[in-house]
Amino acid sequence: MGMLQIHLDTVFHALIMSKIRYALCAWGGFLTQIQKGMINAFLRRMYKYHFVSECFDIDAIVDDVDRKFLRCCFPQSTVCILYSLQSKVIRTGSALETTTFSSQSATVLVASLLL
Repeated sequence: MGMLQIHLDTVFHALIMSKIRYALCAWGGFLTQIQKGMINAFLRRMYKYHFVSECFDIDAIVDDVDRKFLRCCFPQSTVCILYSLQSKVIRTGSALETTTFSSQSATVLVASLLL
């Protein structure tokens, strides 16, 4: 007889998700598509074998961590300005279009706007 699903979920979050989320705002922007695919395959496999109750996606996790980081560092109004600028930069077809918008570039962008 194994562990209950809720206990497996707790252990998964404590061991696996904490390792993935550790300093994710620092290294998440440097993930390649291949690495993202490997992480997503691992997370789907954990969901398939019922180690966790929901299926995670690394892009959603990176976005969530970046948003939480920005909310802690900057006032809400600055973060709203930042996300509106992000969508404009991506739509213009600049070099940022192919890169991930990480919290590091967000910090530089907001700092340059405030100066």
